[in-house]
Amino acid sequence: MTDNPPTTASMANATIELVRDGPVLHVWLNRPLKHNALNTEVLEGIARVFIDVQTDFDVRVVVLGGRGPSFSSGADRRAAPGRAASVTA
Repeated sequence: MTDNPPTTASMANATIELVRDGPVLHVWLNRPLKHNALNTEVLEGIARVFIDVQTDFDVRVVVLGGRGPSFSSGADRRAAPGRAASVTA
């Protein structure tokens, strides 16, 4: 590993947390009380991360994980009506 400590960054509302440890980028779903249910905001955040990482040649590995007791429970069925949890890049 590296001698530098990992760096942490949260996206705007902290539904996605990024932890950079040298060439490894950990992407954490951070909605533990909702079992990391995927809503539009989370999916857009994940899409932004993967778009941004395409041009960051120092990142060699991306690890996707979930905070709390679950990785993800799937789609957030309580998301605002008419706003499907989908993203197009």
